[in-house]
Amino acid sequence: MEKGCYTGKIVVVGAGNVGATVAYTLLLRHLGNEIVLVDVAKDKASGEALDLQHATSFYTSAGIRDGDYDECADADVIVVTAGVGRKPGQTRIELAQTNAAIAKSIAAGIKQYAKDPVVVVISNPVDIITYVIQKETGIPANRCFGSGTSLDTARLRYACAAQLDMDARDMNIYVVGEHGDSMVPVWSCANAAGAPLKELIEASGASCEEIMTRTVDGGAEIIRKKGATFYGVSNAAAKIVAAILGDEDAVVSVTKVQEGEFMGISDVAVSLPYIVNKTGIVKSVPLAMDDAEKEGFKTSAGKLKEVIVEVLGVK
Repeated sequence: MEKGCYTGKIVVVGAGNVGATVAYTLLLRHLGNEIVLVDVAKDKASGEALDLQHATSFYTSAGIRDGDYDECADADVIVVTAGVGRKPGQTRIELAQTNAAIAKSIAAGIKQYAKDPVVVVISNPVDIITYVIQKETGIPANRCFGSGTSLDTARLRYACAAQLDMDARDMNIYVVGEHGDSMVPVWSCANAAGAPLKELIEASGASCEEIMTRTVDGGAEIIRKKGATFYGVSNAAAKIVAAILGDEDAVVSVTKVQEGEFMGISDVAVSLPYIVNKTGIVKSVPLAMDDAEKEGFKTSAGKLKEVIVEVLGVK
């Protein structure tokens, strides 16, 4: 089999901009030989599936169709994209109350039928929605996690590469914490092709703060200009799905409900780099964070905990 072409059944919950683009990206990447779109708006799911079926004539024989939650029964991966989109000027956290209610409904559908899937949450605010779905389904935290700061990591790598006129794939840096304003870039151990990345950025005439501002503001800028973001997060989702279906042991910065394994933080979903394969999350990758970065991570987790308490009533 061609490298990167992996078989398996993938259920995508949500057939809006993100869900449809996730399905299309999976097809282009030859991920999954069976893809099912599930949405409460059944005509929307059916229409997107039909459009994608026509596209398969050009490059793949993967089967794609619309369906319902009973399709989760034998799914290898369930990708949750459903929810209300973020409006211009709205923070991800402001989405929490509405999308948490939607997430509970989705979790009920998954729980009713799914046997032993890996669930990947894309819906925003992803840290909060990941927490809701993991708690509501009871699926182990290492098998129910979110895209988290994988997209922020990609955006930061792009911004660094653009500043340095280098390939983004050579930027070895991770973003941890919240997928939102309190995210934390780990500059202290970052490098580009082995050279300290922070020093390269400063030598180029830019500052790390400037580069990080571009990263934090990137999503809001896209929403302001075109109304929604879906290409970047769809490729982040595809990378995670590839790691699962291909048993790749890939390192991805994803959001997981913490169980005290790092800095004693627990009962909140927050991002760290993890090794991901067919079993889900295997273990974390211990980044050599400095004291300021550790404190930033702790603060970020604390902000998310406050939202969980306020929105979900968790004590």
